[in-house]
Amino acid sequence: MFKESEQYNDGMIRDLENLQMEYINADAEKKQALRAIVLHRFSVYPEDKMPPNLRNFYNSLKAGN
Repeated sequence: MFKESEQYNDGMIRDLENLQMEYINADAEKKQALRAIVLHRFSVYPEDKMPPNLRNFYNSLKAGN
C-alpha cells in the first residue's frame, strides 16, 4: 500500500516540516490564514508517525496556541 511506503512517509514528513517552517516564519496575519491549511494537512497523517517536534507543533495549533 502506497501510504505505508517509505517514500510516502518521507514525503509527508517533508511537507509537514515545510508547512511548520512557513507557519513559524509568517507574520500574524499570514499565520491566521495558514492555520486551517496546516491543521488540515496534519490531520490526514497519523500522529504516531510524526516526529516529536511535528507532533508538538500540531498539538499546540489544535490547542489554539
